[in-house]
Amino acid sequence: MDPAPGEPRHLAPSANPDHPKTGSEQRFSWDFQVRFMDLNASGHLDNLQILRAVDEARHRLLGVGEPGGPQILAGLLQPAPPEVAMLVAAHRVEYRRELWYAAAPLSLTLWVCRIGTSSLDVATEVRQTPADPVGALAITTVVLVDTARGGPWPLTGEVRAALTAYEGPAPAFR
Repeated sequence: MDPAPGEPRHLAPSANPDHPKTGSEQRFSWDFQVRFMDLNASGHLDNLQILRAVDEARHRLLGVGEPGGPQILAGLLQPAPPEVAMLVAAHRVEYRRELWYAAAPLSLTLWVCRIGTSSLDVATEVRQTPADPVGALAITTVVLVDTARGGPWPLTGEVRAALTAYEGPAPAFR
């Protein structure tokens, strides 16, 4: 049974040549419904709105909580203590084709493409529909910070294992 619109889908390893599989890594897929207000003056999806869709999908993959407070959205970082915050250190985005308003939502596919000591990179493909070519490609670098200490938070074995299940090769930019 397919999930309801807006609910994440966890995908088996991909046969997509844009991100060849290296083993048993999973992909995370999420749909983003474009609104009329997301369009720019040219009538296609605004670049900033694409990045917002990437950001929201990343939160759905990794989870989000208020530092020191409750978990708002469960994700791969759920085993981290509540004082751990996720900060974006960098985005690299390549816009490959225009994306438009449509009745069907955009299709975003995410995976972890680098795991460091206290940081990770998340790759995201954005497509008009799952069958369409990639419209935008992004890599987001996230640093995990211990807000109580005010410094980087080293990944624990439990968090590293959760991330590794979604680890795959970094996508190639043009």
